[in-house]
Amino acid sequence: MDAKTILDKMEKGSSICSSGINKSLYLNIIERVIDLYTPEYLWRMAQGEIDFVICIGLRAAGAISYLQSEERRPELYDLWLALMQKSCDQFSIVYDHAEYDLAVKEVMIGFKLMKNKIPEGDYIALFQKLKSIDPHKTYHCIMGKNHDESKLCNMTVYNAAGEYLRETEDMTDIKAYFDEHMPWAVGRFDQNGMWECNDQAMLYDLTTRCQFSVMMHYGYEGPYKKAIDEGLSKGGMMTLLMQSAAFQLPYGGRSNQYLFNEALVASCCEYEATRYMKAGRPVLAGMFKRCAHKSAQTVYQRLMESDTPNHIKNYFDASEAFGIDGYGTFHRYLITVAVFIGYGFLFADESVQEHACPCEIGGYVLETSDRFHKVFANCVGQSVEIETGADQRYDSTGLGRYHKAGFPIDLALSLPMTAHPKYRLPGELVRKNVSICSGVRCKDGRTVRISDLENNLKTLTNVIREDELSVRFTIEYRSGDEGRQLHIKEEYTIQKEGVFIEANCYNEDVASMVFTVPLFVTNGKDSSNIMISDS
Repeated sequence: MDAKTILDKMEKGSSICSSGINKSLYLNIIERVIDLYTPEYLWRMAQGEIDFVICIGLRAAGAISYLQSEERRPELYDLWLALMQKSCDQFSIVYDHAEYDLAVKEVMIGFKLMKNKIPEGDYIALFQKLKSIDPHKTYHCIMGKNHDESKLCNMTVYNAAGEYLRETEDMTDIKAYFDEHMPWAVGRFDQNGMWECNDQAMLYDLTTRCQFSVMMHYGYEGPYKKAIDEGLSKGGMMTLLMQSAAFQLPYGGRSNQYLFNEALVASCCEYEATRYMKAGRPVLAGMFKRCAHKSAQTVYQRLMESDTPNHIKNYFDASEAFGIDGYGTFHRYLITVAVFIGYGFLFADESVQEHACPCEIGGYVLETSDRFHKVFANCVGQSVEIETGADQRYDSTGLGRYHKAGFPIDLALSLPMTAHPKYRLPGELVRKNVSICSGVRCKDGRTVRISDLENNLKTLTNVIREDELSVRFTIEYRSGDEGRQLHIKEEYTIQKEGVFIEANCYNEDVASMVFTVPLFVTNGKDSSNIMISDS
């Protein structure tokens, strides 16, 4: 079934439930993030005592504005204003910088939230500096000469959202800029409303849709509204159904497993909850609302677990950079939690009552388009995510996630491993392609597993059963890779007792079949006691 059909069916049976959460949790998250940076650190940046990092400074200014607009932490007002002024000063100092693409929008949100709360002189000074932005000089991810699209990416949509917010304050006219960039941007939505970045990363689908949502929230009515709105509506349904039984964003590609991932889920779902409440569909709105709240709750719990939490979902010391992308350092990426959850605060309609969300109801199998090559299944409080064509810089093919409601996400598997990770790992760790999957031991002694497959790979998914008691489906893998030719069909069954996998191989040169189940060793805090027996 497609996403709409699944949700239409669920909408008839989802019951009211309550987490006791409201949008004040989003402010709690923002406040916690600012305190983890410490106001002292941000003051030193604002006053030039340490280097002003554009993406941190601009985003911190935007984040603190949410607190100030709600009269939280009034002692931070002077810091907020200093960060806003320092941020705006950068526009006449540094040009053609990708971090502007990311963060001008955050300064504009701060300006909009606080413009009626600041002295006239400060308002005029900020207005003039924000008005001075020339998108063709300030931003990096823009259409080059001769309509060169090589620098266009998700950040192009970020900067477009910033430009639209500038237009709402009479600082610019976006028509020419949007006509130059929006045909490319809206053309990246697939048939399910998922937005394809250049490397098909799951996170960059979601974060880009959230930038479009900011535009729509602030009233965008231009010629690209229909395409954007249709993409957001379809993509929102996919986000709701792809959420794991532990309320986690899907794995897949770069920038994954960071705390800000679920902040974006929360904001996306708040936007969609408001959409469906306005449309007279309170049950579906409530499903999105609960998805938002439970996602945000996972973020807050991680942030509050210790005095020095990590910005990624492990407990290794942040200075070790365990599992992070080269650009995703603690200081650069922690602030994203605050600004991304802030969108949810903007979008939230507090009149929406929570209803049980799909990951709690279950009974479905969902396949993405070929662009994202994923299969999801959820039943009786358990969820699986299967990668059918991995980007082996980050993932491996096969069943890469098994989550169960009420259990730690580390215990089974949250994402597969790869032999050639682009993210950082300690040098002594063995690199292997690993997922929960079958494989073969060939007669010539070679072992080939589904997790090793990448190129010349074709898969076929067939759903056998979908209901709230059990789901059953097959995925057939055919690889034409030289040296890795493999033809295996795996049948997956999810029911109360657990997940069952049966595999059949159709290769002729097979001596035996093998099966791989990764075992959790440590997450940087907890360790397993692994015992091997003959039984």
